[in-house]
Amino acid sequence: MPAVPLPTLDDVLGSLRLMFPSADVGPDVALGDLEVDSMDLLEWLYGVVEDHGLDVDEAALQRITDETTVRELYEVVVGV
Repeated sequence: MPAVPLPTLDDVLGSLRLMFPSADVGPDVALGDLEVDSMDLLEWLYGVVEDHGLDVDEAALQRITDETTVRELYEVVVGV
């Protein structure tokens, strides 16, 4: 089975835009400013993690807040 390539920041932004088309999604937008349901956002996040076979540090996820930007979330999830 071939390895799934890591998603790029653009991949993550595109995925967010598809999931939440009415949200103003950009790399430096705080998660709290997306005006989306937090449970829906969490569901989206775990879908990205599962789809790409990412091993995410749960302790790092605990530090994610409404002030965390999409770019910062990407760095935590992808591990860059």
